[in-house]
Amino acid sequence: MRLACCLWALVAFEAAAAKRLVVMGTGDCRDGELMLQVRQLSDALSARLGAGAVMDEQDVRRRLGLTSSRGVDDLERQIETGRRKYLEAQYGEAEQILQDAIAEIERLPVPDDYARLRVAAEEVRALNMRSNPATRNTSLGDDAFRVVLSLMPDYQPNIDYYSPSTRRRFEELRQEVKRAKKVPLVVKSTPPGATVFVDGAKVGVTPYSGTHLPGPRRVMLVTKGGATSLPRVVDVRDEGASVVVDLEFEAAIHPDRKPCVASGDDEKARLSSAVKFGALLGVSEVVVLRLDRQRVGPSWLEASLVQVHGAQKIRTGGLKVNDTGSPLEGIDELAAFTVTGEPTARVLTAPPQLDAAPVPTALAPQPGALPASSGWMRPGAYASGGVAAAALVLGAVFQLQALGSWGEYESYYANGRVPTAEEAAAVNQIESRAGQQQLLAVGGFGLAALAGAASAVLWWKSSGDSEGPTVQPSGDGVVASGRFSWP
Repeated sequence: MRLACCLWALVAFEAAAAKRLVVMGTGDCRDGELMLQVRQLSDALSARLGAGAVMDEQDVRRRLGLTSSRGVDDLERQIETGRRKYLEAQYGEAEQILQDAIAEIERLPVPDDYARLRVAAEEVRALNMRSNPATRNTSLGDDAFRVVLSLMPDYQPNIDYYSPSTRRRFEELRQEVKRAKKVPLVVKSTPPGATVFVDGAKVGVTPYSGTHLPGPRRVMLVTKGGATSLPRVVDVRDEGASVVVDLEFEAAIHPDRKPCVASGDDEKARLSSAVKFGALLGVSEVVVLRLDRQRVGPSWLEASLVQVHGAQKIRTGGLKVNDTGSPLEGIDELAAFTVTGEPTARVLTAPPQLDAAPVPTALAPQPGALPASSGWMRPGAYASGGVAAAALVLGAVFQLQALGSWGEYESYYANGRVPTAEEAAAVNQIESRAGQQQLLAVGGFGLAALAGAASAVLWWKSSGDSEGPTVQPSGDGVVASGRFSWP
């Protein structure tokens, strides 16, 4: 049931997002050939749809919060460079350097040095904004000081860098932060029992509920057993914040934040990952690219177009590729099929199947009468098959309803939003309805499986006395066994 329920909900799109599509690899994200084909298909779609329509690898990495490639020493030197530019009255350069440093600090893979580095950068940035004659933006300077004091309430600044008025304002803000009412922060994760870090400090284990000073940019990470969530910048305002982390999904994203999600052979899991990935990036469609390697002969490269809003697969097509990689003309045809849905001689809508070896005509079974004992089994097989079909349709209907309800539920949590007190009852009702629909869907699918199995057994039993031959290769010929009817 939780497969359809995640933080990155079906309607969590940014209205201003310019990109409409992203190509996502699935399977073994360490496969260099798969990642090459992801880039090739992305380029081919960009050429066909126009600049800006397809999110490229760099866009994906920026949106997901690329892990900082800079070490602590590098960031310390960058902050010191920003300080020097500020003292030299090169305020514009200082602001750019410090903003870049803060962005890198927020993406640190481990939280140990976060608070110390963030305080150092925010302090210099506050002084720089208050001193820049072109802006004199004391409001943003105050916000930067508030970040310093929320991270280190007892922080003592170096008065050599502070004018008397700035020192007074800093102390006023210190008292303001001390008097500020702490607000609730709730963090849940799938699976539970994950460690929660806020602004570099370990605060608890999920499901976590605590109080924190309000702030516009609280950086949160969740970790468990070597799996780490994407870094989140949480806006903790007066009403607090609630965050749900799908740790299993986020840990499956490529560690370098490339457009790939590790997955197995479960098609439903791939669809769920594609929907979450697309909602996370704010695109409307995801092309899921999968490389199915064969032991002998060419591999099968499959592309599925998935609509994020509605969690619906639109079309699937693929082509054969050699071990050396797919040719560009094949990728171009696959891109054309993805856009238009028109297959070509190279692009097929289903993987090629080996042709079954024909049974020699002389050995083909001849029709015969069923034994009297099986007279009731064939109608029973038909009846069971009808029940299986009806249950399957009902299961599909309830599954679609459940997906819609989960989408409505998650819209209340889109982009870090938390439901208001007035919305809480409606949210609970939607969650309960979605759970009931999901249970009904599972029941329908289960009944379909049982009825289908009963139909197959009855059909087999009713055909037992007219069993055809089996043919197996033997040396230069074949060996046939079974019951035969000769003309």
